[in-house]
Amino acid sequence: MPRRARTITTVSHRQVKKPGGAKSTHPIKDPEKRVLFKNWFKTRFEKEKSEKRKPIFYRDYMIVMTGLYTAFRAEDLLQLRLKDVAGGWLDIKENKTGKVASFPLADDYLNALKEYAAYLKLEPNDYLFNSSRPGCINAITRQRMDRVIKKACEEVGIGFTVGMHGLRKTFGYCCVSQWGFDTKDVRVFLNHSSEATTEHYIEWSRDDIAKERRKEIRI
Repeated sequence: MPRRARTITTVSHRQVKKPGGAKSTHPIKDPEKRVLFKNWFKTRFEKEKSEKRKPIFYRDYMIVMTGLYTAFRAEDLLQLRLKDVAGGWLDIKENKTGKVASFPLADDYLNALKEYAAYLKLEPNDYLFNSSRPGCINAITRQRMDRVIKKACEEVGIGFTVGMHGLRKTFGYCCVSQWGFDTKDVRVFLNHSSEATTEHYIEWSRDDIAKERRKEIRI
C-alpha cells in the first residue's frame, strides 16, 4: 500500500509535498540517452496540435530544461515564479538547506524562458509551472512530474529511475564529464557539504575516470 504524501513546511513562504518511500534516482550518464530524453519532451510539445494540451507539454519540457540547467531540487524548481527569473538572475533560499542559491541564467536558457512566459502570458507572481487542473493556481506537484519523466524514460529506453531529482544529478555529472568542471566546483554548485558527497551523488566512478583519461590524454 503506497504511503501518503506528507506536507513539509519550509524556511520561507514556499510549501511543497514530498513523497515518502521514494525510489533512488540516478543521473543520465549516456550522452545519446540524454539527447533522446530531452527530445522526447521537445517533440511532444512541438508536434501537439491541441491548444488545450500544448501548454501542458510546453510546461513539462521547460521543467526538464530548468532542472538540467539550474540543478535545483524539485521543491525549489517547482515553486519558481516568473519574478524569480525575469531579471536574468536567480537568487533564492533553498528549502532543504536554507542556503542562498545565487547565479545568472545562461543566455539561451533565459531566452527560452522568456518565450515560454510570453506564450503562457504569465504575470510576475505566477508560478512558472502551474498545475493543469482547471481553475487551479498552484504549482504542478513533484509526483505528477515524476510520472511524466518515468514515461519518457520508458519510451527512450532508460531502464532506471530518474525523476525530478535525477535531473539535478545529471547536471552535476555533466559538469564533470562534459563541461570540464572539477568536483570541488560542482560541490559549490550543488551546495553540498563535501566533495566526497558530490562524487557519490553524481555517481562519479572509476569507469568514469577511466573514460576521461582515455579521452583527454594525447601522446
